Formats: sequence, C-alpha cells, structure tokens
Amino acid sequence: MDLEGLPRRVTVAVVVAFLSAGCFERPRLQWTPTFSCAKKEGAKDFDVACSATDPNGSPDNPVWGAQTRADAPLPPTQSDGCVREPYGSNCTTAATTKDRAKFPNVLICSLELKSKVHGHVDWTPASATGRLTWMSLADDWDYNFHFFPKQDSGLTKNNASVMTPQGERRYIELEFDSRETIDNFKTKWWREFADAVRADDGDAIQRHLTDQGPGATSQAVVYGLFGLDCEHECQSEFHPVYALGIETSERDANNSWSIFVRNWGDEGFCSRMNHELALPGGVFSIRLPRTGERPTVDVEHTEFRSTGGLVDFPAVSFDEATKQVVLTFTLPPPEKRVNAELELHLKWPGRTTAMTSPLTVVGESQFRAAEGSEPDDVESYLHMLASTSSREQLSSAGFRSAAESTEAVTTNVPGNLPNYVPARNPPAAPTRRLAVDSRKEQLDRAYIAALCAAHNNKLPLFKGHDVSAMCKQK
Repeated sequence: MDLEGLPRRVTVAVVVAFLSAGCFERPRLQWTPTFSCAKKEGAKDFDVACSATDPNGSPDNPVWGAQTRADAPLPPTQSDGCVREPYGSNCTTAATTKDRAKFPNVLICSLELKSKVHGHVDWTPASATGRLTWMSLADDWDYNFHFFPKQDSGLTKNNASVMTPQGERRYIELEFDSRETIDNFKTKWWREFADAVRADDGDAIQRHLTDQGPGATSQAVVYGLFGLDCEHECQSEFHPVYALGIETSERDANNSWSIFVRNWGDEGFCSRMNHELALPGGVFSIRLPRTGERPTVDVEHTEFRSTGGLVDFPAVSFDEATKQVVLTFTLPPPEKRVNAELELHLKWPGRTTAMTSPLTVVGESQFRAAEGSEPDDVESYLHMLASTSSREQLSSAGFRSAAESTEAVTTNVPGNLPNYVPARNPPAAPTRRLAVDSRKEQLDRAYIAALCAAHNNKLPLFKGHDVSAMCKQK
C-alpha cells in the first residue's frame, strides 16, 4: 500500500484500518451448512438460536439469543459492548468471521466511524421464510431486497423499517452481487427482471415479483450467510445470498417460482472474501413454503439453466410429512463459480396454504441520503460519485463482469413428483481456507478507476476527508 502524499489524518485512518482489518487473523475454512444452535436458556444476545434445521442441516428461521427470552426483545438489549461490538465474547459464544474492506475500498469504508468493523461479521449459513419486495440496485452492484422474516426472526433494533398498513415493519436486507449472478442469467423471468431493474421501472419490477397487485409482497425462501452488516450499524442481513426462491404467482393452477442457487459469493464493496459454501457431496436442498396436496410440474413452462450446463435439472420431490415441494441440486465445487437458475411452474390439485401471512408495503426505506445532501455512508457516497458522472464515462469502464454462458438443461424434468427422501451420509465436502476474491477486486478497481476518471482524479470530500488517494490504487 502506497501512503505517500496522503494527508496525515487520512494516513492515520488508513494505517489504523489496515492494522485492524484482520490481516493477522487466522483465516477460517469454507462455510459448511451444519450448525448447532445455541440452547435457549442462558443464550447471549447475539447467539444464534433455532427450533428447527432446514434440509441442509442449517438453522431454519434463526433468531438471536435475546429473542428466545419471555418478552422476545430485539437485540442489543444492553447499553454497553453489545451496541458497538455485538460480536464480542460478552454478546455471543459463536466463533464469528469478519470480512473487512481491502485497499483501495478501505479508504472510504474506514471512515464509517459508527462501527469498529468496517465490513461484515458472519455467524452461519442459514435459511429463512418470509415476504419480500424490491429495494434497490445499489451502487456497488448488489441487488437488495426488503425481506420480512416469519415472526420477525433474526431482526435487531438496528434493522431499518418500511411502512405497512399495520405500522412500521423492520426488515432484513437480502443482498447479492449482480456481477456474479443476474448479469449472467438467461432464463426468461430473470432476464426480464434484470431489464426492469436496469430501466428503474418500478411498476415492471413489481409485476414480475408478484401477481397480487401494487404494494403486495412475495412469499420467499432464502438461504444465505447470516450475520451483521457492521458497515451499516450492525444490522442483520443475508449476504451473500446462496439461494433464493420467489413465489411470483400464488395461483394454485399456476403456482410459479423464480429461483437461483449457488455455493459462493462476496459481501459487497466493503468486503474482500469469496464466501465459498462446502456442501457434502455438493448436495443442496431448498423447501418451498407452500403446503397442499401433491402437485405436478408444468413441464412446458418450466425453464432451467446453469453456468456451462454444469448442473443437472434438480430433483423435484414432495414431502408427505410437511406437504411441501423440495428441490435438490447437485452443485460442482464452489471454486467453479457456477449459478443454477430455475423458473418452476407447479399445478396443485386443490387449495394450498402459504406459510407466511400476506403483507402490503406502503412506503419505501431511506437506504441512501436524499439527493443534494451530504452522503453519510459508503453507498450514498458511491451514489453521489456515480450520479455526478456522465453515462458515457461509466458505460465502457469494464467494471461489470463478462457474461458467462448459461446452458439449458431439459433432461429429467419430472411431471409427477416422487416422495422426498433426505440425503443420507453424503461424502464429506473437502474444505479450504476462504480467500480474497481476486475477481471482485479487479471489478471494484475498474469501477473506482471509472469514477476517478469522471472526476479528474479529484474526488469530493467524504465525511470531511480527502479520499482521492483511492485513484492511485497502489
């Protein structure tokens, strides 16, 4: 890192950030889906607790330890260390992993003075059922959704809220890098959804997410890395999202789901790792949150693709015990960086039941500073830089990943569903240490270079600091 020529106060900030950025922490192994939830009795505020596990052995609808108490308060409940350091030993018994920004990103990420961790603190892969609606395409290229977890599981006092007819409702952000995922998707629904997002067409986005009308939310199931975004006041998040299933039509005769699955991903601008998921035998299962009598698959309208055709069509089965559909994918090792995308259409023979209550959103969250105001976080600062740059300067800068081919797989598409049989004793997944995501780093540097070029390598102040040293990138 070249600190020559930086103002003293920025140099000090960078050195402190570098020394505290976990450079000397022992890197952890890839994430595995097995996890033992903390016992409810005596759980600390930020222990992860659960009453059930999902088909992968991960916590299902995890809650924080504080939420297991009689009055089920949202953490942090203490006025001391759990407010600024919820990952400390007085707040959790878990061995968390910290993913902080790397240079040059750290130059602005380190100026978020409300947090002691300029990045993310992660607990475990987990799944959750809830309702979602669109939030934003962030200026670090993350797709962001408002996710309203079933029974408010996993929320904190720091999570933001939106307005509903019943009052304010807190949500968890679902986040995944579009450069890794949707930029490469080719199935009809995901392609048209991406077009609507790029056009910032809110009506089209809403029509794609649900057939229930304006303001309605979609039932969804998510599997992702559960933890806290401590770049934004340590609020709960699923980031990266490894799998997402969105119920785009609730009609029994044409119950449609838009789904993607992977076993790798980054955590946005203020992060540096590729969070690979080590799955025993490469097997991953997701349970769709609707119950009814055994459906059939509408083969004609169902579409499936995967990167390079490396994933077969998933096993679609029916769990007689829960009356739910279960999808089971077999994924290649995470270093292959493969996506699987599916538009699934089901026909149920009778009335079905959603596992989450309908919810209508009547207001939007304020996820960035208002136009013209001083940016108060990294995303709003990036937004200011991008919005004051010309489209021509940014359009060909090379900070979007080259689209990888996704190939259609049409074999083994079932009509009638067999019974679900859980995988038994699959071979253990080999693990390796998490590593800096060099591909993300390359794309981030290209983005920063484009922003710097648009501002003649003299960036506006951020929180009173000159951060133009980002433009040197060395």
